[in-house]
Amino acid sequence: GKNPNKKYDVSPEERAELLRMTNTNVTVEVVSDFIWRYAKHKFASNNKIIFYRGIRSWEKDGKDERKLQILNTWGPLLIGWTRPIPTRYLTGKPEYNHISSTLIRNIILQKYNDNNQKSN
Repeated sequence: GKNPNKKYDVSPEERAELLRMTNTNVTVEVVSDFIWRYAKHKFASNNKIIFYRGIRSWEKDGKDERKLQILNTWGPLLIGWTRPIPTRYLTGKPEYNHISSTLIRNIILQKYNDNNQKSN
């Protein structure tokens, strides 16, 4: 998905390709519609669809996750006239709550820039 509050250095398609290159045990697809609509269509014959979302903690990510949960709960009911897909949350260890995708991206960017300066 795409968070409108973030600035991305690569497109969703480029991120998907990077994930495909690093992990061959998963299928990565870019979805531009509601994720619940995609899941209902893709796995129509499976009544046991569950969304799993990784979060740092409810304190750090809860506000945004609640918004998505509302969309994924009420969207199917109001728009799709179908049962919502349950969501389960996987929380990280508290000692890692300070680690975010932005932090990782900035570390990688810094290392990339440092390596480019050394080679010039």
